[in-house]
Amino acid sequence: MGGEENKSDSENEGGGRKKKKVLTTRFDLPKESELRVECKLNRFFHVAVVPNSGTCEIFGSEIGSSSSSALSSSGGVSSSVGGTNTTKKKLGGGKWAFFTYSGCTIELEETNQTNATNANSKIHLTTKKTSGEGAGGEDFGDDTGTRNEDSDDDLEKSGDEEDKDKEEEQAIEIAYVSEETPMVSYLNVHGVLEAKRKKARDCSSALVSSDDAVNEMEKEEEEEDTKKKRKRGEIVEGEEQQEEKENDGVRQKSSAGPRVLIVGPADVGKSSLSKILINYAARQAWSPLFIDLDLGQNAISVPGTISAAPIDHPINPFEDGAHVKSEMPLSYFFGDVTVTENSKEHYKFLVEKIAEMMEARNSKNEHARHSGCIVNTMGWIEGLGLELILHAVKSLEIDTVLCLGQERLFQTLSKQFAKDAALAQQQQQKNKKNKKKTSSSDDDGKKVDAAVEILSLKKSGGVVERTTEFRRKTRDDRFREYFYGFDFVSNPLSPVAQSAFFSSVSFYKVGGGAKAPTSALPIGQEASTDPMRVASVIPSMSLVNAIVAVSHGKTQSDLLTSNVAGFIHIVEVDMHAKRFTYLSPNPGQLPNTNLIVGNVKWFPEN
Repeated sequence: MGGEENKSDSENEGGGRKKKKVLTTRFDLPKESELRVECKLNRFFHVAVVPNSGTCEIFGSEIGSSSSSALSSSGGVSSSVGGTNTTKKKLGGGKWAFFTYSGCTIELEETNQTNATNANSKIHLTTKKTSGEGAGGEDFGDDTGTRNEDSDDDLEKSGDEEDKDKEEEQAIEIAYVSEETPMVSYLNVHGVLEAKRKKARDCSSALVSSDDAVNEMEKEEEEEDTKKKRKRGEIVEGEEQQEEKENDGVRQKSSAGPRVLIVGPADVGKSSLSKILINYAARQAWSPLFIDLDLGQNAISVPGTISAAPIDHPINPFEDGAHVKSEMPLSYFFGDVTVTENSKEHYKFLVEKIAEMMEARNSKNEHARHSGCIVNTMGWIEGLGLELILHAVKSLEIDTVLCLGQERLFQTLSKQFAKDAALAQQQQQKNKKNKKKTSSSDDDGKKVDAAVEILSLKKSGGVVERTTEFRRKTRDDRFREYFYGFDFVSNPLSPVAQSAFFSSVSFYKVGGGAKAPTSALPIGQEASTDPMRVASVIPSMSLVNAIVAVSHGKTQSDLLTSNVAGFIHIVEVDMHAKRFTYLSPNPGQLPNTNLIVGNVKWFPEN
């Protein structure tokens, strides 16, 4: 299970002072264990599963070299859509976990540029062995891999110098095997969601069969009865259409798949769990909708947005990295990576727009309705953050909440959902007693008869707390990937720098600044600033380095309700010439001249 290292031949560069070394490390993974790898940002490594040693998965997407699926034989998820068999694939900087249900052997390969004076240095790789939960992160084995290097200078360095050289040369900071993993519990959650999807599909089939079984005699009797009621004036114009619409709504809700919301504090693995559940569903031929409400670390679009994307095939981390690539993403530009009291109404409004688009999709696509949705959230769980979570549960009509990594949040939400369920039951009883006063608007079209189910899950032991600097760098990398592609080092995309006059476009911003408190205003007067107001922006030097959204909205009034076509990065502003230079993913004219400005900026490193 320990790491065994081999080094390929070195290539001398720069008069023999530099060497390019390829370091290969092999790990034997036992059953139901995972290999955790932490790679430096802006660096890359290769991973391969040794032929015929088994299979493993990354974010629930299967990789391996054997012809048969080891997962299905060991109680894992069988791949009806197909896995990603690979011999050698490239991954970028970040934290990765390779899990296996039946055991396999994995090889990691990294290419390093180092000084030729790094003689007799050692790379220490640890193997983590734990026999139960709560063992902590300090229980490391003492397995080490040793690399011997031939160099022109046969020098021995002190421990401090050796560590310094090691830090400079390694792309992989640490790699270890752990048998303490929550993946089995995540698989159990997938089993519960899979049962709900099948139940929704079977329910829909039963409803169709029931409708087809209605005989012609019953139809004729209903038509005759309707005619009589019309003559007596008992049917109001449009009542039949309203009743049919309500019946369709009941059918759709009864045949809806699971709607899952993942909550928890920062750095507990919410994004990873959401991608695991999405991939498991896609491998079973479902097409769930992935919704990411995390402004700072959005997996579908750039930071500062909330987005949704239908997933009909497993996410390929070797092409998309840790992000979700979709041909039809739906993104709304919030314009900031945090929510304040002044901007919370804007955030809630965008969540409701996502909910509207999901309902429109489900009403036209039966398979999508059965597949359900997976929703990732921010790591803000107190105060306003908790308010936003509860709003998302209501707006998206969530029926299952997965609480990851904190018991306090689990208890808080459990009490709230129990209270909501009791109030809903009281409302239903009241409606039954007052049928004449009850209308479709009383419950606002929401499903009030089903309580929200909440499950508590443990976070993975491989999840570590990210620093503020690390978060900033990952956001910068996300912008870089948007314009230059995932593999922006060896296979970059080609964004285009273009110029435009201020007069050729229109800049707007949602919100009119800080909203004055009521106590600061004269008696009886309300705050005049509308946080939902779309205001024009006068071009200035403050636009430099701004990430600007290109809206689909044709008019100023459409900008608030319209999703975005894409983003540009303003790199230069010339106030004298009244023009600006921007970086665009594609050449040619912008799809729209209405641009939305926020507080999101990107400062590329030279």
